[in-house]
Amino acid sequence: MKTNRKPTLAQQAFNKPRALAECLVKDLILGCGADFPVIINFDVTGKGMCRLPQIFWEDMAEFVKAIPATEKPTIYFSGIGDIRYDYAPLQITGHAVFETEHLRQELAKLWLEQGGGGGEQIENLNESYEMMAYFLAKRFTLPRALHTACIFVADEAPRGELEKTELDYYLGGVNASTDATTVFAELKQKFHGNVFLIWRPSFGAKENNAILEQWRALIGDNKILTLPNDRLITVAVRELIIAVAANHSMADAQKKLNELAPTVCPRAAVVQTTSTTPKLPLQEVRPSNIPAEFQLATDADNKLDAKPEEPTLPIETLKDLGL
Repeated sequence: MKTNRKPTLAQQAFNKPRALAECLVKDLILGCGADFPVIINFDVTGKGMCRLPQIFWEDMAEFVKAIPATEKPTIYFSGIGDIRYDYAPLQITGHAVFETEHLRQELAKLWLEQGGGGGEQIENLNESYEMMAYFLAKRFTLPRALHTACIFVADEAPRGELEKTELDYYLGGVNASTDATTVFAELKQKFHGNVFLIWRPSFGAKENNAILEQWRALIGDNKILTLPNDRLITVAVRELIIAVAANHSMADAQKKLNELAPTVCPRAAVVQTTSTTPKLPLQEVRPSNIPAEFQLATDADNKLDAKPEEPTLPIETLKDLGL
């Protein structure tokens, strides 16, 4: 049934036909002189995962208000897709002043491609988180960081191997083939051990357990928060930031999420009733010279619902999985 439902403010803020040139990571080196840098890495494949940065955008004011004044970080946002299927699988914004509208402006620079690929077999449940980890480990400097955190928001697992040809094509510079274990070990060292996963369970129990096992091997079991309700994404990020700044327990953060989950109701989305929202300038075009071995899917294959959206699992199911 067709509807005339208006887009929400968040949907309008993120609306763009392609990635912005300023957000692409190729040949980019970033340096952050802040004492508390935080990187929030959103999976931007699939409609369900792309809803999370939109919720974060909607709830930004509450997020900013909830962080104690003594613990306000400098935040970067990144968007992660699949290098084998997507047009812009690696995006990162500039740093954002810890103020609601500036954070919203930077977050909305990400293109929510809603691509990804590979099927739903366990061995194919991967997105290119390891490529962003490589970029942050090798091309992102933190000379003055006292506290820091690198947070992945994901529902699948990293790939185990990083090939030189893929690194050269998507990141530029001088690279060598490596593996995810080595990359994440370097990433953890750079971020003082504070590499976290906010995990959104999106598949069956067998697939979810396989995905979790891969993340546990890379970052440790005590660095993973399970997201029991999509609406709690800002709470999850907030609790991780506070945990790092105040040396709180991850178990306390998970307990708080689980307690809040039954009380959270979907919020009525705010719609734009006028056309006053300015459009961001579009500078980047889709690549046309991709090598054959990295050939992207066609537009028909890369349609918005290419990866089926799965509902978040209820807490009872998570308990059955031992989470």
